[in-house]
Amino acid sequence: MKTFILFSFVFFVALSSCKTSTSSEPALSSQSVDSAALLAKTEFQVKGMHCTGCENTIKTSINELQGIAQVDASFKDNKALVSYDSTKTNDIAILKAIEDAGYKVDTFMRK
Repeated sequence: MKTFILFSFVFFVALSSCKTSTSSEPALSSQSVDSAALLAKTEFQVKGMHCTGCENTIKTSINELQGIAQVDASFKDNKALVSYDSTKTNDIAILKAIEDAGYKVDTFMRK
């Protein structure tokens, strides 16, 4: 009897993990497609960065905003490149975060 119950359990687990899709292509969730479509990139020309500490300050300030996917800052190039979800934040909020951290934004351009 114990063998029958164990076999039934294993059989049930095996059946429940089977895929019912006959397509050979992996299914994309609509959420991942929507997120990729909403990502925006903006490059900010930043004055006042002198070292990697400045870069880290800018990265930290921007990452505190909702919807930030990636921040790359370079004191050598005086730039910050930000990828973000455009439904959760925008260029002006990012510019404000940079200026609140003590730096000046000369210009910014959407990529």
